[in-house]
Amino acid sequence: MFFIVLWHFFVHGLITPCLNKVPLHFWAEVINWMISEALIVMASIGVNCFILISGYFLYNREFSINRPIKVWLPTFFYSILFWIVGCCVNEGGYLPIPILGNVYPFVSNYIALVFLSPFLSMIVRGLDKKKAISLIVIGGLINLNFIGVFPYGHVFSGGGSLLWYIYLYITACCIKKFEPWLEIGYRNIIVIFLFLYGYVLGRGVTKYFLKGYFEYSAIDYNSFVFFLSVAVFLFFRNYRSFKSYDVFSRIVIWISPYTFGIYLIHDNPIVRNYLWSWIEPSKYLDSPVFLGIVLSVSVSVFIITAVAEWGRVKIFEICHIEHNMLKVCNLIDNKLLKKITWI
Repeated sequence: MFFIVLWHFFVHGLITPCLNKVPLHFWAEVINWMISEALIVMASIGVNCFILISGYFLYNREFSINRPIKVWLPTFFYSILFWIVGCCVNEGGYLPIPILGNVYPFVSNYIALVFLSPFLSMIVRGLDKKKAISLIVIGGLINLNFIGVFPYGHVFSGGGSLLWYIYLYITACCIKKFEPWLEIGYRNIIVIFLFLYGYVLGRGVTKYFLKGYFEYSAIDYNSFVFFLSVAVFLFFRNYRSFKSYDVFSRIVIWISPYTFGIYLIHDNPIVRNYLWSWIEPSKYLDSPVFLGIVLSVSVSVFIITAVAEWGRVKIFEICHIEHNMLKVCNLIDNKLLKKITWI
């Protein structure tokens, strides 16, 4: 989730206001551009990895109505909360209902993916290795898009579409099913990362010589970022095998229940507009401490929103909101879904 916050720093705080074109007159601006491209490449994997992790852990799990409700409930809470705040400042111009209002397009598609997950998992369970590879290749032709015209992701899919999330989910399920055949060394993954980063820098320098200015890369999730996302995902999947419960693992486990709320808070349309217009990252483009500003702002947003989400969780616990919702979900599971044997 930190990568997603970092990604939004550039997309909402820098790329959109600057319209990508960056007139670089001083050495500091050139260095900051190179740093930004590295961070943009790293941050662009956030959403893909989130879906990959979901697919990996949901592959062998039975469906429960509690799963989409746990996503919907905090989304509904923050949609209503910030809609009220927006109305107080004359900026509440959206329908504060998840999915219908599409306040969070990612959440709308993700909830749909969760409902589809048992069927997608069932498809993968029925595939042998050869058929699974064929599905990944054909799905790649439909979803991926590297150079704007090939493959055909720009026609059938898109980096934020439900079809793209389905492809990522199926990829993660295949990794889970065939992981004995997918052991990749850490050095190989680092090489992939460096190769792809070099590609982005090379593309940026080429554009400079052709157009006379640098551009910040607004990278699509269904571009080459897919391979980088899978590589990083495999890296951390292997990481747990040799350090099962170190300090890093403890921090991740502690913060993980609050990460979704971090996204819901800082990327709400009202919060987003005020946050990035107030910080105004573009004014630091020629600053020698640009990297420090990027990291300090992103870490601050991450921590503050995590604390806010922790407060929301505690309020829900005191009011027994999630507990009562869980009872209702369990009732639905036992009385209805358990009778549908194919789920």
